[in-house]
Amino acid sequence: MTLWEIDVEPREGQPDLVGRGVCAEAADLGLAKGIDVRFVRGYLIQGAFDRDQIAQFTRELLADSVIETAKFDLVGADSLSTPPAEGWTLVNILAKPGVMDPVED
Repeated sequence: MTLWEIDVEPREGQPDLVGRGVCAEAADLGLAKGIDVRFVRGYLIQGAFDRDQIAQFTRELLADSVIETAKFDLVGADSLSTPPAEGWTLVNILAKPGVMDPVED
């Protein structure tokens, strides 16, 4: 079985509302002023899928191509584990198994 990672983020010029919210909350809590956060929604898909099938899942189910961009690759690939720019730190946060988000539902 292959494990794929799919990352979806706002398209250039689209607002990153979640990223802005994290920055504002961090500043309100006195944790970090002047930080910049880019929010990327990630998915892990495991199965006997090839690259074309993952591309189709991404295009038709997971990303809105009008306002979002998406990239995918095998978990651990350099293309998904490299920070977006010099000086940035890449942080992946996974929800605990079984934890539900009522807002997301």
